[in-house]
Amino acid sequence: MIAVALSLGIFSYAIYGFGGRPSAAADSQQAVILAREFAYRGAEVRDGSPDLAKRLGALAVGIHADDITRSALLNTIFPELGEEFVADGRSDDVEISADGVLGLTAGSKNVTVWRIDRKSDRRDKSYADFSMVKKAGKLEGHASRVGALALSSDGRLALTGSDDGESRLWNLSDPARPKQLAVLSGRRSGASGNGRGVEQVELAGDGNLAVIAAADGRLGVWRLVDRARPREVSTVPLPGALHAMALSGDGRTLVTVSGPSRRRETHVWDLSKPSDPQRLAVVGGSDVFAESVSLNAGGTVLLAGQPRGYRVWDLADRAHPRLEADVPVPISDVASVSLSADGSTALVSGYRSSSQYSMVGHLSVWDLREKSHPVQIAGLFNESTVGAQSAISADGAVALTSLDAGASIWDFRDLASIRTDPKKYVCSLVNDGYRLSRDEWNRYGEPKAWDEYATRSNGDSLEIC
Repeated sequence: MIAVALSLGIFSYAIYGFGGRPSAAADSQQAVILAREFAYRGAEVRDGSPDLAKRLGALAVGIHADDITRSALLNTIFPELGEEFVADGRSDDVEISADGVLGLTAGSKNVTVWRIDRKSDRRDKSYADFSMVKKAGKLEGHASRVGALALSSDGRLALTGSDDGESRLWNLSDPARPKQLAVLSGRRSGASGNGRGVEQVELAGDGNLAVIAAADGRLGVWRLVDRARPREVSTVPLPGALHAMALSGDGRTLVTVSGPSRRRETHVWDLSKPSDPQRLAVVGGSDVFAESVSLNAGGTVLLAGQPRGYRVWDLADRAHPRLEADVPVPISDVASVSLSADGSTALVSGYRSSSQYSMVGHLSVWDLREKSHPVQIAGLFNESTVGAQSAISADGAVALTSLDAGASIWDFRDLASIRTDPKKYVCSLVNDGYRLSRDEWNRYGEPKAWDEYATRSNGDSLEIC
């Protein structure tokens, strides 16, 4: 389980009354006040009493279903869609295949390969027994920390980048027995072990094109058609040090963020001819100050994370990027943004200061079907560094996020139905129903309202579902 603090979003839902039967009282101002009180009190106890938080949240939706009560309950449910797992120490990067059945976590000198079971259903098992991930194999051979990962769409080809200055290409057709295909370098000479390190790597969906960013500022474009003999065909002339980059799944569009810390520029490049990269546009200006970027598979949607929020850009005309939305997020540093293949789902992760010496991690999922009006589906804040790096499957149903000591797997397959009716989902988790005692009602709500709303009680407890 993952502990959370209050993080309320605004949503649109169908309205359900208490016990499925809307009442006249449920439409009154008194009902609104009472329901929101239970919703907020439920949010307050999430960290220490998640079961109580679900009962209070479901009760709130039953009394009066509105944007606030539903979003409070959804955010209570959200952390239970994630499962932490041990990933051989700190995860400096994570990656997931397009079909969401293979994952990578980078830590120390090695990379762990994980099988993801998308057929698992946590509602059929206790949380203690549930697990979507199983260790399959390891990618071993780098001499220093591995901090950059990329996967082909089918998960059969991986690219790793290390502080040792090398990038390595791997065959993952059999994840339990990975095979190293080639060693690439971040330097023009092709020499390995230069000590300057590889900062970031990107891989086209078909695995035939790679972009490798070295710590010395050099950005190389590689052809991988001959897997055993990768060939660097060009370099991208960046105006300053690289901070972030993203390659579209079709390999045609590259977005880079480079330049001095407070004067960064975001550029769009055409890699249709890999041997001759062409700069097509500057996205916004130096005020954009992007910290992380992600592209959808076709390169038509750009998500750019920045301090305290993110921006959505339409790249249908790559030479003329159009700003669709500028979305505030209550965090100071957006560390990672990830887009589903069609650009309709976004994962945003980062940090905010909780005190002078500590940071709180943030993770949120967004509906980008209407690009000009993104809607937060759910979000959480966590005392651990949840979501420092993130990766999401092509359909947006499964995601990985890094942790200081491992990683988390996220199951978003039921998120659409949960969003529509979070109370129904909560009630589906228990066989004998949820109840709230009269003492609990008095502690968290208005005692005088018990007799009016507890029409299905037995005197001492109320049946919520």
